Amino acid sequence: MADGRIKQEEMIETERLLLRKYTMDDFEALYEIMSDAETMQHYPVPFDEARTRRWIEWNIDNYSKYGFGLWAVVLKENGEFIGDCGITIQNIDGKPLPEIGYHINKKYWRRGFAKEAAQAVRDWAFENTDYPSLYSYCKYTNEASYRTAEAIGMHFEKEYPDEANMITHVSVIHRVATRQKLASVAKTMAQVPFHGFADGEKANLEPIVQPFPKWTVEEADRLWCAAFVYYCCRQAGFEIPIRPEECKSCHLAGCIAWEEFATGDPRIEYHTPEDIFLPESGDIVLYDRVFDDHEHDHIGIIVEKRENTILAAEGNIDNRSGIIERPVDEHIRAYIRIPDGYRYSGQR
Repeated sequence: MADGRIKQEEMIETERLLLRKYTMDDFEALYEIMSDAETMQHYPVPFDEARTRRWIEWNIDNYSKYGFGLWAVVLKENGEFIGDCGITIQNIDGKPLPEIGYHINKKYWRRGFAKEAAQAVRDWAFENTDYPSLYSYCKYTNEASYRTAEAIGMHFEKEYPDEANMITHVSVIHRVATRQKLASVAKTMAQVPFHGFADGEKANLEPIVQPFPKWTVEEADRLWCAAFVYYCCRQAGFEIPIRPEECKSCHLAGCIAWEEFATGDPRIEYHTPEDIFLPESGDIVLYDRVFDDHEHDHIGIIVEKRENTILAAEGNIDNRSGIIERPVDEHIRAYIRIPDGYRYSGQR
């Protein structure tokens, strides 16, 4: 995940609200909300003073641990504390997932404050973290909560049995992946740099290899350029399985699989150098005969198009990631363009 930490003096600002970090000075205003039976009707019990203090302490710890948490929501016009809203990591049906949560003082219900705060948190999260999706969950009877989730663009994901809630209702919103984001992610990831077992260093390819469960770092050594492209795509928010149905030869840790994927899905553009096509940042470039006399032997992501060259973020350049400039008339087999907002719709 990208470093999402906000400085102490920074706040999230909306038209009517400021979202800032909690301090223990917020105790009285928060306790008014969390101890109210109507406000907490979908919780097992309202909070007592001790649990309210622990709530504030938990969020302060989250700021340090994750760079985010639930933030205090205050009115811009007078600085009054009216609730909280933010992101926490929650156990949702057995998985730790980023969840947008909110509580608003009932004196301010039905004025759109929860929606306004949650929208700002949604936007902040997609701009400052690499989470591909954000969630909201609540007891199935808490219609007001999931209506707020719908109002910020979330949609129903599922319901599941839960000891605390009887039935938990889950909503989700997915990041709109773009080629611009892919180019940015690829440039950053290339400069980490990732590397295999090179120059006496221990390989750091675990994040690249992890999506492919039957593959090890040792097996990936000097063979991970396509896996690097897949990793960057996932980090940018493109939802693509490791082996789409179109891939007949292997999963997307292999260069040939990217060609099979692109030519088999009509939503994805596949262009050879002979086509009238101008490559752009965020396009994937497939190479022939970069390292030896083999087709499909290398792949990268364009981060910049120049007059007669491209700058590409690539894995496995001498077993390291990096940015390399290549002529547009040498080695390039094809360009692959994944459309903005793409989500794989196959079954595998």
